[in-house]
Amino acid sequence: MRPTARPQRPAPVANPTRGEIWLVQFDPAVGSEMASPHPALVLSRSDVGVLPLRVIVPLTSFRANFAGVPWMVELHPDAQNGLRNHSVADCFQPRSFDLSRFITRWGNLDGATVDKCARTVSEVLGATL
Repeated sequence: MRPTARPQRPAPVANPTRGEIWLVQFDPAVGSEMASPHPALVLSRSDVGVLPLRVIVPLTSFRANFAGVPWMVELHPDAQNGLRNHSVADCFQPRSFDLSRFITRWGNLDGATVDKCARTVSEVLGATL
């Protein structure tokens, strides 16, 4: 009788929560979608849904032409959020990602800024709240 192999344990998976900033793997990307690892803000609540997914908005470095763009929410680096540069949350590109794409937790944003990003995504989608 041959010994049976033990089942492989799944690798530990990140558990991002609303308001946290994580480095996330965006590849594979298509066309104008953001690609490569980028920081992202988690907008969804952990207690919603049954799939191991989180809704995020990508973050990117601030550029002068982003000033005044209604779907870009400015973010300034500080010890709490872990950002390295003046950045923006690109609320025009919300995505739903599997937990396996989350690489490293950088920090978190204050509740008011998280809510502003969520409202901005709602406006982009045409929702009236």
